[in-house]
Amino acid sequence: MKKGMIISICGGSGSGKTTLAKTFIDATIISTDSFYVGKSQMTRLENGNYDFDHPDAVALDECAKATLESAKKKWSGINPYGESE
Repeated sequence: MKKGMIISICGGSGSGKTTLAKTFIDATIISTDSFYVGKSQMTRLENGNYDFDHPDAVALDECAKATLESAKKKWSGINPYGESE
């Protein structure tokens, strides 16, 4: 069985990560944006806003699991941007 390859693309917001990822043919794109824990699980900052850039705002363990499952071709998809809320 042929396994997938994992390529990680890092960069700041709006730096072109998704645009670059979409240039790969037959690629499964997994974005950490799809693994936000949701506002109900986040603590508000003193100014009342949420810190979506804080590592605790993302379920990194679930993202890693999805990435590994995708590489094994067992991954069936995710809910983009935590749309379950």
